[in-house]
Amino acid sequence: MAIINHNYSTKRIILTRSNLANLLWAVMGLFFPAIMIYWPLFQGVFSSSFGLLRLFDLYVILLLCITFIRALIRGRVPGTDSLILLAGLFLIVLTRFISVLLSPHASPELFWSIFRFVEAFALTWVLIALRATVFERIVVWMLVVITFFETFAGIAQVILSGGTQAGTGLASGRGIYELQILLTLWGLVGLSAGEGSRGMNSLKVVLGTLGVIVTVLRTAFFQLAIALFVVYWLMPKHGRRIYRLIIILGTIIVFILVGFVELQWPLMINRIEQISTMSGTIGVRLVLWQAAFSAFQLYPVTGIGSGAFGRNQLFYFDAAGVSFREGYTDEGLSVHNTVLGFLAETGIIGLVAYFIYAIGIAIIARRLSCAAPTTFNIALAGTVVSGIIIDFIAASSFYPITITLVALLASRYIKQKKA
Repeated sequence: MAIINHNYSTKRIILTRSNLANLLWAVMGLFFPAIMIYWPLFQGVFSSSFGLLRLFDLYVILLLCITFIRALIRGRVPGTDSLILLAGLFLIVLTRFISVLLSPHASPELFWSIFRFVEAFALTWVLIALRATVFERIVVWMLVVITFFETFAGIAQVILSGGTQAGTGLASGRGIYELQILLTLWGLVGLSAGEGSRGMNSLKVVLGTLGVIVTVLRTAFFQLAIALFVVYWLMPKHGRRIYRLIIILGTIIVFILVGFVELQWPLMINRIEQISTMSGTIGVRLVLWQAAFSAFQLYPVTGIGSGAFGRNQLFYFDAAGVSFREGYTDEGLSVHNTVLGFLAETGIIGLVAYFIYAIGIAIIARRLSCAAPTTFNIALAGTVVSGIIIDFIAASSFYPITITLVALLASRYIKQKKA
């Protein structure tokens, strides 16, 4: 039924329920990545930026759940190809809910920590079941715009600060490096396959790599290195030879560039030295990991409760017999390790759910790369799979950006199969 139907001499404007739904998804596509990435910038403008994030969380989940229920009513259920991935996400939500109910630190605040996992499940289901093409396209373009903007902002940040600051951009590194890795891989695969403009592909590689370097995030370096090998595994055989040559030459250039930058950039020197000395933030992570493992030993089956580690950190520091170095006062930190985080907060049952989710991602990534080996699909699959692998030493799988990339990966696979 038409909601608006105006006739003009030159054109006819019709806004149907379907078009209205597309409009709502388009608006969400514009704001979902932006708000979830940039919400801390609202500090000082609103009395509580965290309260703003919670309101947006509620809006996103409400919209996703309404669409999710409509999909069930209409019988639009995802096929078996995505069943493992969705089952893993559902079990993650379920085990986190159970862990909060059985938590020794039970509190209403803990339920907020489940929201992002609900978002991940609902968003993935919606993109797969409803084929929300408008939302998908707008999200892709928004991510591309954010990637270019954050890369230039990070480079400018380093230059203007005289090298005293890392180039994390306005988003302060909240998963942005995954987009820069995606940009780098997109360009590399394009150069290897001879698809698209060489100039544009080269620009993607240069900007993406520079964006990763200026963040001075070791996690970003490791994930990029892993992603290069993952993409080689996912690529068609006829493109691997050229890809190998590009990677060898690119690695040499990057090492030369990093070596030159290191000589001129004390911050880079300090970050690299921490790897061998186990000091700085690496030392902090080791303390967090010991405390997380101690929490798992105390509650091995259902864990201490979703989101409970940061709120009860000192208790588990005492249980593990560890503490931060003198002068370091930050409290309320997460485990900074997805695998250990699941183990500590949701126990064995949560870790099993996570591995089901990870296996589902690997299966879809491989099948998409074989069935539709476009440059973007291979780059997207490589980025998402490398993010899962890096979860053993970092925690980025459930950043808003990563959630969106996983949903896009599953959606693109289902769409190409139905085409």
